[in-house]
Amino acid sequence: MILDRGDAASVAVICCPCVPFVGMRFVHSGTTWEVARAQDHARGWVAVPVPSVRVTHTRLRVVSGTRCVREA
Repeated sequence: MILDRGDAASVAVICCPCVPFVGMRFVHSGTTWEVARAQDHARGWVAVPVPSVRVTHTRLRVVSGTRCVREA
């Protein structure tokens, strides 16, 4: 995952129970991140920090293998 803070970026290995998707949120090193761009032929997944005081997370449910769906 490419962690893009705007003025600097880094790469992190994120263990995820499913394939990432745009809008998915996760916490890494105390910061809540949101996937903002899907992987393509040139770059990996890109996530940006969530600009919010309140931390919210998407609950995921694994439905088959590595496929997840959002829980309501």
